[in-house]
Amino acid sequence: MVLVTQLCAEKDDNLNTNVFPARLSALEKKVQGPYFGGDSVSFADIFWLDLYENTLYGFPGEIQVSMCEYPKLEAIITSLCSSENLKAYYAAKN
Repeated sequence: MVLVTQLCAEKDDNLNTNVFPARLSALEKKVQGPYFGGDSVSFADIFWLDLYENTLYGFPGEIQVSMCEYPKLEAIITSLCSSENLKAYYAAKN
């Protein structure tokens, strides 16, 4: 059991120090305006919100990424989370 715990910790450390920073930096460079495609919300923005909520934000004890290092990506999350249209969509699904 100790070996499994150690392997999981090593995997999480690799994700937090190598994988996520590299991928998020690359994504940050792709943002072309307030959103990935410019001035309008696209599927890429919605996909990013889903990835953020279910992967980065969904495992707070394991995934430890500071979104302050990725201001464009953080701005997309903030914008989408405050969208009345998106709130209405989620409310209708529940």
